[in-house]
Amino acid sequence: MNQMKQKIMRSLLSGFACCALLAAFTSCEEKDFSSHMPVYSGIVLDKDVIVPGDSVTFTAKQSTPGKLINGTNYTWTIKDSHDSTLYTVTQNVIYDYDPSDPVFGYRIPADARPGTYTVSFSAYFKYSGQGTVVTGGGASSGATYGTYQNSIDFKVGN
Repeated sequence: MNQMKQKIMRSLLSGFACCALLAAFTSCEEKDFSSHMPVYSGIVLDKDVIVPGDSVTFTAKQSTPGKLINGTNYTWTIKDSHDSTLYTVTQNVIYDYDPSDPVFGYRIPADARPGTYTVSFSAYFKYSGQGTVVTGGGASSGATYGTYQNSIDFKVGN
């Protein structure tokens, strides 16, 4: 009878140990508070042929969304073939509330000279979590912001 009590006690202890182990693994799930800026695949235009007077829309396409980002500034600049700045605009968003692809619309002036124009896009992301600094094949935490820049040329013809 004593042996049977010991078997029952071992079974109960094994059951409790399994339950405790299972609870430890499920309740101690680590939360990831790392901030990551989005990864962009480039800037796309909504038209292939552009003439003076046309409205054109530029979109900075994200291939991977960002995470835990607070205040964000997007700056769009258009320059003509003589490197003269025609227009600059800055858009301010809270990325986590509006993670959509940044979009910029512009009407080419009716008197624009034919040629190659450049639209530049830059983004400045303020991290709200623990940012990651990526350098030379390694990563460390502590970044407070991330930046991205890109540009695309387009032709305006008659």
